[in-house]
Amino acid sequence: MLNHEKALCYADLGIKTCIEAGILDSLSLLYFRKGIAEYHLKRENYKDSLIKAMHLFEIFGQEKLKKMAIGNCKKFYNIDITQESFIIEKLKP
Repeated sequence: MLNHEKALCYADLGIKTCIEAGILDSLSLLYFRKGIAEYHLKRENYKDSLIKAMHLFEIFGQEKLKKMAIGNCKKFYNIDITQESFIIEKLKP
């Protein structure tokens, strides 16, 4: 199993565990990690996971983490994950 496949597997396991245990404040980072793993695996749904992460950062008041995630996506992966960019992307035919 490749590293990104392992990362995706563990992110999914973490998401499932957090939901079952009711520990929801870690979901934002797990969805972010899931989105990056999906990106590396060239899966089209990576944006959905990153959008969930952005919403969860907002819901849990994790503004510093949200800014860090946005900055790291731009710096390391050239991904613009601002909400406006995703809305425009979704509207494209």
